[in-house]
Amino acid sequence: PESEGFVEGMSVEDHRLLVRIAFAHPARETRNAARFLAEDAARWVGTGGDGRAVRARVRTAQEGLARDPDSRVRRGVVHLLVGIDFNARSFPETVRVLESALGDADGDVRLGALRSLQWAHQGGPVGCIVGEKRTEYDLVPRAPRLRELVRADPDARVRAQALRGLAWCGRKAHGDVLLAYLAEVDRRVELDLLAPAVAEMFRLPEEGAPSYAEGFRQPRDSSDFLVDLRTALRPLREGGSAVARRNAVLMPVAVAGGPDPDPPMAILDAVIEWLKDAPEVAAEDA
Repeated sequence: PESEGFVEGMSVEDHRLLVRIAFAHPARETRNAARFLAEDAARWVGTGGDGRAVRARVRTAQEGLARDPDSRVRRGVVHLLVGIDFNARSFPETVRVLESALGDADGDVRLGALRSLQWAHQGGPVGCIVGEKRTEYDLVPRAPRLRELVRADPDARVRAQALRGLAWCGRKAHGDVLLAYLAEVDRRVELDLLAPAVAEMFRLPEEGAPSYAEGFRQPRDSSDFLVDLRTALRPLREGGSAVARRNAVLMPVAVAGGPDPDPPMAILDAVIEWLKDAPEVAAEDA
């Protein structure tokens, strides 16, 4: 499909079929169809057009597609919904589908649903929302579900994403989840997954934030939030088991490494000092 308004002219049945084909068969033309559907929905959100036909098609199709036996279809649907309005009053079906998908048997579906819900909380369907929040979705009432996912989900990616969601609910209320997570199990193989979530937890205000714009209105310097992280993990370093101590030493090191290919020298110096304080951990992971 190439023409503007292609989706608006489709029947509900044809729309459902196109979405299913697009996500179940990853050939070039069906990937294009999937991208078109997402862009068409995003265009409605971005331009302020009423988009009622697109919304009606997706709303009618999504609940059935979210129960499709093919996990690729379910996976595609939770990602497609990122491009749809997240107004909880006018479009509750989207919220229901995404929250229901948190219990899906497929880890990719659960992960996609979590990311979509976090973006909804932050303010919209794109990554960096700096303007006014366009959504009404709030993760705070869903924090108990996020805590349970951190504790018990079998997929490490999902656990890390749920921890990232809790960062927006506030480390003051939910920082204990991080301590518990690092207290008993060796998390070395998960450090790269956990680092972005832990960094976000300590970059954001300790009370959390209702939107991206509020959360990063006053960005924190890396040195400051790393000091707070080290302080928060002190009970594990000083009074925990050997596993807890190792996790508590290496977690800030992983966060300090982060995505920055050239971290400030002050942070590198701090990392060296942290490892000097735990020579047995440094020796193990040299």
